Amino acid sequence: MGTHPPTFERARETLDADHWLRQTESKFGLLECTEHQKVLFAAQQLRGSASAWWANYEASLPAGRRVEWNDFKAAFRAHFIPAGLMQRKFQEFMDLKQGGRNVLQYSEAFNHLTQYAAEYVNTEEKKRYTFLRGMNATLKECLTW
Repeated sequence: MGTHPPTFERARETLDADHWLRQTESKFGLLECTEHQKVLFAAQQLRGSASAWWANYEASLPAGRRVEWNDFKAAFRAHFIPAGLMQRKFQEFMDLKQGGRNVLQYSEAFNHLTQYAAEYVNTEEKKRYTFLRGMNATLKECLTW
């Protein structure tokens, strides 16, 4: 089975780096690999200045230290995503209200923003509670009977 893993050179838009991480991570569902192998896989997809960043990052580590996937993600985000952006997206999720949107539009916005607040949607109960919290009061009453 073939897969076409995305490459990354630099972020043209503010969330390009986060999008690349998520795309790359989605490929791991097709592979059985360790947390360190995920890093090796992702590093092979870096190009240009991103590849140079990785080489410098690796060189700065103590000899023999193996980077795990969560460490890679944290370092990658710290370098390529503007400070505070992830926090702003999290806040956007927390402030999300249905307002004038229909339920489908609200659901799409909610599902898009959940990626920035995983701890609030990591169970069906939490996801339902958080979804209902942002709905218009009349609709919420109908759904929570």
